[in-house]
Amino acid sequence: MSPRLSIIIAGYNEQQWLPEQLRAIANQIRHTPYESQVEVVFVDDGSTDTTLEIACAFRDSLLPSMRIM
Repeated sequence: MSPRLSIIIAGYNEQQWLPEQLRAIANQIRHTPYESQVEVVFVDDGSTDTTLEIACAFRDSLLPSMRIM
């Protein structure tokens, strides 16, 4: 089934706000009937801080279907 809702997040050096944002998204969609209909795509714009590592950690733990580009 194709996603019915896409959440696209673009980030550059966003280590300060990214955990809170991803946690909020995960809490809103996980364990709902709509979980399989939501796709989360994170686009890292060449961050030089830990933004990419944070996104990968959330994908591995709370948002396994999140795509990282």
